[in-house]
Amino acid sequence: QGSAKSTTARVLRSLVDPNVAPLRTTPRDERDLAIAAHNSWILSFDNLSGVPPWLSDALCRVATGGGFATRTLYEDNQETIFDYIRPVAVNGIDEIVTRHDLLDRSLVITLPVISDEKRQDEETFWAAFEEAQPRILGALLDAVSTGLARWESTKLDAMPRMADFARWVTAAEAALPWEAGGFMAAYAGNRSDAVSLALEADCVAVAITGLLEKRPSFEGTATELLETLESYVPEQTRNTRAWPKTPRTLSNRLRRAATFLRQTGTALEFDREPGGHRRRVIRLSRKASVPSVPSVPKGPGSPMYQGLQGGTQETQNRDATEVVPSPASRQRPAREADRIGVWDDRDVRDDETQLSSKGDEDELPW
Repeated sequence: QGSAKSTTARVLRSLVDPNVAPLRTTPRDERDLAIAAHNSWILSFDNLSGVPPWLSDALCRVATGGGFATRTLYEDNQETIFDYIRPVAVNGIDEIVTRHDLLDRSLVITLPVISDEKRQDEETFWAAFEEAQPRILGALLDAVSTGLARWESTKLDAMPRMADFARWVTAAEAALPWEAGGFMAAYAGNRSDAVSLALEADCVAVAITGLLEKRPSFEGTATELLETLESYVPEQTRNTRAWPKTPRTLSNRLRRAATFLRQTGTALEFDREPGGHRRRVIRLSRKASVPSVPSVPKGPGSPMYQGLQGGTQETQNRDATEVVPSPASRQRPAREADRIGVWDDRDVRDDETQLSSKGDEDELPW
């Protein structure tokens, strides 16, 4: 409170997407969100107290590309299709976003509180901004021009989540006010903060951390794991809606948290035991945590900066959080689940994929 959250969001949008109503309340449903994305270049939602699950999933699709189809008005058999990919800014006093998949697409910015001595009235502030706005837009266009020129020659040693976004900012870095490699260092630190925030807000992840502090590993079914974890959480937590009540729900929650748990040194594996019964098992263990090292760009005019470590940034005034899901190109990077063989949050079903015919099996890699 008092950190100019709304003004900051209004300024950001007015630079590239001026609108008579730059800040909006949350949409009622996904149809309204799709219409807003179709008619705007940036979505900005003001003063939220949280993000419901359906909106969190929808914002993931907006940030990385998605579509929505609905029946055309006054038609019985015609569809209107919305296809969009947009950056989104949301602001609020609370920890707005806590679900892992949306946090993994986000930049979390904590704004400092403005003291009474430095606060300005709106007339003074907006007059100064309107004077500076053309120069700010010009600097942004210089960065875009630089990014376009260096896109093909910019390579990252390792691709983080939102890989195209990371590569794009790195390509534009020569026209931005920091040294080469500075963005990836800051991005790695911001992602580390997001991981910590998500795990602290997830009672299942907290219980798993407590379990592995007492014992080096666990192997068993989801039912056995649920019974074991209940001894590591207080009764009041077990009685809340946040705590999974069934093994299936626990399994789904683990798959959603799998990526962030691995980043903090928790090895998580879903498997089936050999033999006739083929019991589904979950394996948990602690492993050595590997610090996140940002990639250094390689290309003409880009000196190598070695030893950049992504660390947790100091955050103050936690009551003023900006969460900005970042844009990416329509060509999505490979999902981590495809590399490690574990369903992610979009595939939280427990049943195995069924082959439709023997012919399908011939096309698969087993």
